[in-house]
Amino acid sequence: MVGKNYFDLTIGNDICCLIIQKKNNFDCQIIDDRNGEVYDGFKIAQSRKGNIFTVCDINFHKSNTDQKYKARLVFRRTDNNFKGRNVNKGSDCVRISFERGEDGYREFWKMIVFLYRWRETINLDEFDDYFTITDKSLAYVLPEIANLKNKKTVLGSLKNLSRDDLQNIGNWVNTTKFKNIIDEWEKNKNNDQENYWQNLFKENNYILSQIFACPHLKIGEKFYCGGKNEDDKGGVKGDLLYKSLTNNLALIEIKTPRRDIIIGKKYRGEKGKENIIYSMNENITGGVNQILNQKKVYLKTHGEKNDRFFNNPKCVLIIGILPTDEDEKKSFELYRNSLRDVEIITYDELFEKIKLILEIFEK
Repeated sequence: MVGKNYFDLTIGNDICCLIIQKKNNFDCQIIDDRNGEVYDGFKIAQSRKGNIFTVCDINFHKSNTDQKYKARLVFRRTDNNFKGRNVNKGSDCVRISFERGEDGYREFWKMIVFLYRWRETINLDEFDDYFTITDKSLAYVLPEIANLKNKKTVLGSLKNLSRDDLQNIGNWVNTTKFKNIIDEWEKNKNNDQENYWQNLFKENNYILSQIFACPHLKIGEKFYCGGKNEDDKGGVKGDLLYKSLTNNLALIEIKTPRRDIIIGKKYRGEKGKENIIYSMNENITGGVNQILNQKKVYLKTHGEKNDRFFNNPKCVLIIGILPTDEDEKKSFELYRNSLRDVEIITYDELFEKIKLILEIFEK
């Protein structure tokens, strides 16, 4: 490990000067775009005496499974020569904490945001579309700026920016993308057209990626599940089809934010009491049965082929917004948390995740 070069986040270095560049067909590397210096990872923290470091080694080996570059992280405690420290006698492991400022939790999240910002570029192997702005990639940013309302002011000011200023536009473009999609949500909360939401998710695929705990890739929309009779009728179609890194499938059914979740009147019990229960609207029960039927027909028709496997495929229903009434919210949570094969997520929950990502970029 000795001789490795680490970008030092503990002294306030500007991480925006870094880019991730393809090294060869099997790996990538982190480079300082100002001077071409190559880094093996990040120095995240050091002890008060300066004799113990916390570092993260990073490589981007291409996966044999999906042929994409994946960030692979190894956290280490080292001495001040970056040589790994041995486990103390009587201990099974070295505990690496990011709980306090001196542990480097701020530096840790700077590194995570940097890697997340490059995730799409790395996964898709599209290294010409830099998010970090250089002379080569300025042409990519200008069309993004041109779509803004105050584009004349912005474009007129570009000539006064230094090279260091241009480096920071990458973060700004990424932040603008998230702000625009949140504005779109705020303006269309009452839009009851399913086609609108299907097109929105189609054009902004990263929104639905927030649903999954592990990476998924969209492989179909308005896809045919099966079930047609000889008269070419009776077929079943789904809205969106995704595939995970393990090639397992996920089916997504899209309704609209206007679809009610609760019927509106109680099933039994007294308001504000433990025994109050509300029934689910047919939009929910019907949507759940709809996507379960899609899964059943798809499994029956297609079987395991084309590198798609059915290890209990995930089913997701996107519908409505959370009830504001606490008793109604309780009944909704009781219902959806009891479902074994279908995950229900509301629109406000989905876009709240986007807002949290925006906050990270802004910070």
